[in-house]
Amino acid sequence: MRIHCCVHLHNAATLLSIFQFLTSSLIQTQGLPSGFIAEVVSDQNAISGVFASSPKTGDPLLLLVSKVGKVHAIEDPDSNFSKAKEILNLGGKMCTETERGLQSIAIHPDFTENRYVYLYYTKFKEGCLVDSDAPASKHPYNVVSRFVMDPDSLLLDFDSKVEIWRGAGLKGYAVHNGGAMVFGVDGKLYVTHGDGGVQDNAQDMSIVLGSIMRLNDDGSTPSDNPFTSANGYDAYHCRKSGGMVPINSTLDAVCSEIYNIGFRNPFRLAVDSNEKEKVRFSIQDVGARVWEELSYGGTDYAGMNYGWKPIEGPCLRHSSEDCPVPEDPNISEPFHYYLHRDDKSGCVSGAAFVPEGIWPEEYKFLFADFVWYTVYSLTEDSDNECRSCKPPISRFRNETFFETISYPGEHKNEAKIVDMFFGPYKDTQALYVIKYGNHDTVVRIRYTGIHDEPPIVNFTASKQFVDLNEQIQFDASASNDPEGKNISFRWFFGDSERSSKANPDSIEKSPSHSYGELGEYKVTLYVSDPLNQVQQKSMIIVVGEPPIATILSPAEGDKFYVGQVIHLSGSAKYLNGTAFEDAQLKWEVRKHHDDHWHPFLDPTFGNNIDLSPAPEPEDFYASTNSYLEVILYATDENGLTRTISQNVMPSLVKVGIDSKPAGLNIRVNGESVNTFSEIVAWEDQYLHLIAESDSSYRFVSWADGVEGYNRSIVLNHDDPGFTANYCVLNGAFCSDEVDCCSGFCHRETNKLLNTSGFSMEANHKDSKTGMVCGEDLFPTYVPTTSQEIFPTYMPTTSPATSHTTLHTAIPSKEVEHNPTDGEAEPNQKDKDLADDLSLTRPEIVSEASKNPHKHPILLLSSIAFSLFL
Repeated sequence: MRIHCCVHLHNAATLLSIFQFLTSSLIQTQGLPSGFIAEVVSDQNAISGVFASSPKTGDPLLLLVSKVGKVHAIEDPDSNFSKAKEILNLGGKMCTETERGLQSIAIHPDFTENRYVYLYYTKFKEGCLVDSDAPASKHPYNVVSRFVMDPDSLLLDFDSKVEIWRGAGLKGYAVHNGGAMVFGVDGKLYVTHGDGGVQDNAQDMSIVLGSIMRLNDDGSTPSDNPFTSANGYDAYHCRKSGGMVPINSTLDAVCSEIYNIGFRNPFRLAVDSNEKEKVRFSIQDVGARVWEELSYGGTDYAGMNYGWKPIEGPCLRHSSEDCPVPEDPNISEPFHYYLHRDDKSGCVSGAAFVPEGIWPEEYKFLFADFVWYTVYSLTEDSDNECRSCKPPISRFRNETFFETISYPGEHKNEAKIVDMFFGPYKDTQALYVIKYGNHDTVVRIRYTGIHDEPPIVNFTASKQFVDLNEQIQFDASASNDPEGKNISFRWFFGDSERSSKANPDSIEKSPSHSYGELGEYKVTLYVSDPLNQVQQKSMIIVVGEPPIATILSPAEGDKFYVGQVIHLSGSAKYLNGTAFEDAQLKWEVRKHHDDHWHPFLDPTFGNNIDLSPAPEPEDFYASTNSYLEVILYATDENGLTRTISQNVMPSLVKVGIDSKPAGLNIRVNGESVNTFSEIVAWEDQYLHLIAESDSSYRFVSWADGVEGYNRSIVLNHDDPGFTANYCVLNGAFCSDEVDCCSGFCHRETNKLLNTSGFSMEANHKDSKTGMVCGEDLFPTYVPTTSQEIFPTYMPTTSPATSHTTLHTAIPSKEVEHNPTDGEAEPNQKDKDLADDLSLTRPEIVSEASKNPHKHPILLLSSIAFSLFL
């Protein structure tokens, strides 16, 4: 086995202190502008949500979906005490590896009449293959299914399911799933799909990956879609042929449900409810290495291409300086973009248009970043916009609106925002923010117009781990009102079915309590001020001792390699030594990358589980900051849980990337690497190398004999090296150690220019300009016309020791030269050349300075020179 592990035993004290911090920081340090307040709506696990009108009462109904396939309904979301009710569980009917699973939910515009609920999820396929060589038909795929809600129980009837659309087999890396869904004012369903980890999918209209689809409510293609047979396309409704055009179709065939192409991972859509006449929404497409971008979509953008993979944000992929304005009118640029931070990268994860009239005028559009833990308000700043700058500057400015974490770097995985949307609250609307982590929380942000800070809530417990009937003293003395107003307290100890909003367990500042049964209890304190601004904090009290748990496999000290099937095995026992049944164990695996993590195995009950093949690094830079974390939970009948984890590290391989001559660039998995460089990869990782020729060098072969400039390698455990051999083109600088593609290597100062109107002289000395490749120095020159003028080179001085020969010159040629990183600026080289040449027309040097990327290559049939001995 090849798995290095660091073992972390999370004892109850550690877990509780973490949870205490989390619940105290959810709302306390929100950083909201004056007049706003944030409140916890639910601690229900969720990744997305939507509001509907309850079929029972007509009141607002909040529907939440979790990645593992559960759908919950909250019937009274205005209250801080509402319970979430499970109305559907798709567990066992989906693949949930990495980014797969239940992604989003939408309701039909006529929900009150037909009660249609739409879910986007990854349908189960035997094996849930990831990055397999098997045909696409063997891989799982995403679907949109329609369910009908029962008007009395609110349950979604699984037997009512109609699969209205399906995507293509996910043959990539189980990432970039997309999965956003919204209905437009035109009654059509807009659905996003990521490129599936295969970047070229985004520009391929024969497959639905990397696109936005526009569907009728039954999944069929609207007749006014841009890429239909009526518009002259060889079009197919691709849900009928596995998410792609039929195998026997023409090369020009397209999927008719496609509305837009050119997306990497369009994670969320946000409809502009203020636009009543046409469809308008924003697209939050998660960026790659450099940019995050937000783009407009809808009626005015039918058929547009959003640029990925050639384009990322306002620039070419992976660049912040190579940013040409697209000449193609069908390319849609983002209306807002922002650079990644060096320390936190970036990941746009949600947005919302502010409904008119509910908030102050300056708040029009909000968006969230997953790894910055922040909701931003966009402020227009046209004076600062600069499309031609390097990097370009958007016409909007990010203004911090809401922060989900107290202190940078602490428990950040509990503060990541995955969705946001406006929904009803009493007689107005509020912003609902969904956070993803161990303790997912739905937060409501509303405008009160009250420029009065809400109360600060905090409390302590004399003990967090107690025995049966042991008294615990709680103390909320640290709670206060910033303006000094009186505050009231409502305590809920978590063990009473009789407690309610109107009937708390205690209203004292510092009550005491004991528990008569073993288990874990959530204690919540609500503090309110005279303006009825409420804030809350929770803490877990553990009564009794949790069971003992052990991870047996992977073993400590192992390392994993790409493609390895890691086996999960563990055990647990009660304090009396009785062993747990396998079905009582629960496993979770997280793929950590930099300062965040992605799900690799969602919480799964059982034992002796084989994971999907171990992944490759997420990108070129992820090999040094990524690993897997295996977590085992053991919970007894009283709800007492022991949690242990192991960080499983990859087996690293150092790879030397070189060229002859050195100092050239070779692309490695899409990134440019300057030689010589040593990169770090993972064992059995796939590397794609491209040795590209340029205006000065032509690729010849690889040092190990491979001739193609484009090659792929699977790394073994040995530390390999790859060297690309080049030859030098005529007119480019060379050295004795490097072969010219033709001709030979000689000093550049032997190649002098003589054109009509000036004369020059060269002195043979140690030259700063080095050597260049060229043909024979002294070919026979035959004028083509009698009108050609052949002025001569003459020495400007005549020392007694000089030897002078008179010859004629041929006209010059100019060869494009692209300077590489680290070489002297071309202007300096022109100056060095001038030092060696006595010019009677010095304006030649200034002209060269105006064209710093062109060097005159001076080809002579004969030379007049003075040689100083």
